[in-house]
Amino acid sequence: MKSDSDTNLQDPKLIGCYSDITHFISEKCGGKQECDVPVAKIDKETPCNSDLKHYLEATYDCLKKEYCWSESFQPKCQNHKIILMKEALFGRLKFGRCLKQKVDSDSNIVNSKVIGCYADITHLISLKCGGMHECDVPVAKIDEETPCNNDLKHYLEASYDCLKKQYCNSDSFQPKCLKNEVIYIEQALYGRQKMGKCLNHRGESGLNLTDPKVVGCFVDIKNLIGEMCGGLQSCDVLVAKIEEESPCYTYLKHYLEASYSCLKEEYCYSDSFQPKCLKNEVILIHKALFGRMKMGKCLKQKSENDVNLNDPKVVGCYADIKDVISEKCGGLNSCDVLIAKIDEDTPCYSSLKHYLEATYYCLKDEFCNADIFQPRCLKNEVIIIQEALFGRQKLGKCLKHKIESDLNLSDPKVIGCFVDIKDLISEKCDGRQNCEVVVAKIEEKTPCYSYSKQYLEASYHCLKEEYCISDSFQPTCLKNEIILIEEALFGRQKLGKCLKHKSESELNLNDPKVIGCYVDIKSLISSKCDGKQKCDVVVAKIEEETPCYSYSKHYLEASYRCVKEEYCISDAFQPKCLKNEIIIIKEALFGRQKLGKCLKQKTESDLNLKDPKVIGCYADIKYKISEICDGKQKCDVAVVGIEEETSCYSSLKHYMEASYFCLAVIPETHDCKVSVESDKQHISSAQASSCGNKNRPWKVSSMAGQRINISLLQLKSDSYDQQQPKKTLYFMEGTGQGKPPCHVYGVIREESSRRNVFVCYDSRNNDVGNFEGESIMHRVSNGNEIEVYFEHATAKEENRTTFLISLEATGCTDLMVPEDAFWKRDGNVATVGCHMSLVRWTLNCDGKKWDGVVGNCSHANTHRILTGEVKEKLADREESSSMLIPIVSIVMAGLVLSFCIICVGVVLLNRYYAMSKKRALKQMSMGPNSMYNNNSYIMQTANKAYYDAQQQRNNNMMMMMTNNNNNNMIMTMDKQDEAYFAENSQLNPDTAQYFELDQALVGKEAPAMA
Repeated sequence: MKSDSDTNLQDPKLIGCYSDITHFISEKCGGKQECDVPVAKIDKETPCNSDLKHYLEATYDCLKKEYCWSESFQPKCQNHKIILMKEALFGRLKFGRCLKQKVDSDSNIVNSKVIGCYADITHLISLKCGGMHECDVPVAKIDEETPCNNDLKHYLEASYDCLKKQYCNSDSFQPKCLKNEVIYIEQALYGRQKMGKCLNHRGESGLNLTDPKVVGCFVDIKNLIGEMCGGLQSCDVLVAKIEEESPCYTYLKHYLEASYSCLKEEYCYSDSFQPKCLKNEVILIHKALFGRMKMGKCLKQKSENDVNLNDPKVVGCYADIKDVISEKCGGLNSCDVLIAKIDEDTPCYSSLKHYLEATYYCLKDEFCNADIFQPRCLKNEVIIIQEALFGRQKLGKCLKHKIESDLNLSDPKVIGCFVDIKDLISEKCDGRQNCEVVVAKIEEKTPCYSYSKQYLEASYHCLKEEYCISDSFQPTCLKNEIILIEEALFGRQKLGKCLKHKSESELNLNDPKVIGCYVDIKSLISSKCDGKQKCDVVVAKIEEETPCYSYSKHYLEASYRCVKEEYCISDAFQPKCLKNEIIIIKEALFGRQKLGKCLKQKTESDLNLKDPKVIGCYADIKYKISEICDGKQKCDVAVVGIEEETSCYSSLKHYMEASYFCLAVIPETHDCKVSVESDKQHISSAQASSCGNKNRPWKVSSMAGQRINISLLQLKSDSYDQQQPKKTLYFMEGTGQGKPPCHVYGVIREESSRRNVFVCYDSRNNDVGNFEGESIMHRVSNGNEIEVYFEHATAKEENRTTFLISLEATGCTDLMVPEDAFWKRDGNVATVGCHMSLVRWTLNCDGKKWDGVVGNCSHANTHRILTGEVKEKLADREESSSMLIPIVSIVMAGLVLSFCIICVGVVLLNRYYAMSKKRALKQMSMGPNSMYNNNSYIMQTANKAYYDAQQQRNNNMMMMMTNNNNNNMIMTMDKQDEAYFAENSQLNPDTAQYFELDQALVGKEAPAMA
């Protein structure tokens, strides 16, 4: 109201003005499961002032979707929810999308067997889909009687809900995510919510179901389950062990209703970010933050206890590197970003380890107006179109911002206009092994301006056939083709055709020995089928050990293709490879090798088959076929046009036997950059590409510190001059002037060393290898970056020499050391040292890995980076050492404690003896009897037995002082003391008199002695 306070609210062009755009919104959203209509982009005239902001008021209903005869009902639930069928009607209910008025205009539409007839098959569809996350029901395969005429096509009208899964009292809630994902609990209710899977009418028949403490009582335990499972990759919660009070009666069994989703986790300093999409999808980076955002998986409280967590440069500091990650991964099918090698400034202390937080989407690939949509599957796989949209959906690969800058992008007929042509593309491709759809030839009206270029956005998947335990794998090829096995896996890979959810319901599907266990038996199946026209492999007879339980049923998942072997005189040899692949001829024989497809027994019956010029004669023509086909994506060789002398009679018909394989070459990129790793990659001189010329060379690089192995593989020689011998190419380094004395076919340029290596041919030195400079077929770069380009062929050299440049990274990458350390490298030896000390470590490059030990220059506990064999040895040593440490500690502690006890005992005993001796001498010096005083020296020589007897007697004397018979008891004790002393004393017999005297003295002075 405030913003309109200055306007006249009585003006009908201000309030109360609108136009009905139901038809417009219906065009965009009607019949779809979801849609998006930006209100700001609605370009419709209204009676309101055009300079005022408008809004949209809309309502909609969700109707049951129709699934026509040729379609499939494919319900799917997200976030681990399950399907609950609401309704499913099969027949001919009404005119609409599936039954159009025109199509049925000749039918008797009043007839109840034509329109309005159907059967309720909710129960049937529930059996197929209920309780599952997704399912597939082809409408044409629904075998259910209806009141309609059988000869008329039926359709399915169905609706469903996605419910949270119920886990009964005896069940376990076992959420599980992928390797780089963590669990997020969305909802968790514990109690007796409603009747269903866990509470059924049979089991609860004796209870009052209207009692709110029997049904409808529950408690939210999302936090409890979140503590148990949140942030983990998997967990296991036994419902019976949940100890949580609920409003339900405690004696009744409770169940858990829960849903969860899997979130991308953090990528720590030592991890790699490896997004991956399907075959015909590309990566779109949604978010990428690099730094030290929060405590979690990568930053743990224990490991960070030495730093100030309140410091904003320790936790909570990061940089947005979405553009950096998008540059590396955006638009690709997959990529690999090592976190430790991200070189981006952040507000955090550079000495602390950073981590990456990233999310991404997979987008369907776009096929522009000049492109061809070419889905392709293996021999026993078929295409299933998932989605196909035609028009001008959004700016992107086909509609770029610069190109479209002159257009009004807010116009709904420029951007955001399209039609769903899934049915059209499905007709062309579904159920086939491959197909081709030229985008420019799609004749489908869209809401876009007809003069503007439109593109196709499509996705598909290939379904591989499974062969169950009772099936046979029976690949079959045409008469002139042979089998080549592509893949063969035996075990229990996944739930599907052979392993159905219901039949496996009693098993623990999280057990890796139940689902996901298999072995690769390609070699076994190849030995049975490769090279044959057909074969038969009974799955039940496959005797191969797998990681699965041996008593469980296994199945086979296999794919193959058919390769033509013999090419008769009237045939053509037409090898064909995929885009970014080239043909390499393996073998080609021309003649009359054997009886078979081309030479049949009947037609050759008039000839002498034992004559070596009739059967078994041939010539090797690989060089000839290679010159025609090698390096190309496809070629065509008519057998009748092959002019080659053989040892056969020239009057007899010959045939060709040939085989080939497809070699992948580096695909063209917008920047012509190539990153090489351990696997070999190839650049072809015959490759049709805008890269590879002097202006746009291939820019090849490996990791810092590595070098690049460069090999030359010649595929064919020039064929324009048949008089010349075959040209042999070689590498030659440029002279001082930069030009070698040879015919140049290609150049390898290295900026770091400022040298050029040329792919050469010199007729004077052909096949001799005796030319100036270094001449080899293999080179190694000095640095990790090179450029490669080819010299263009002249008109005369139409069929010039074709060759491959093979590239492979070699050597160890540069080390990354902290700020308090440095490193030096001398070839394959690296030295790592500390700035503040003389400590040094030496590493050796073994292949592509550093082998050795590197310590830590900081004052913290020594941290070791171990590689190669040293890592294994030290790991074993550390393991054994770690076991000895507690044992040694216990023994040492015991020894120390024993020594302390002994020392204390000795000290106390000495003190006791000294005090006893002192008292005795004092008493003797104070007594009247001089004889006792004069013999103190003898008393000092009395041993321990004497003093023990004396002390015992003193104690007894104190106890008996109050008795009346003191004298008698003293005499008795005197005799006992004499006996004890005589038995234990080491003094000589002369001491006896002093002992007697001492007895008398002690007896009299007993109280004082005590």
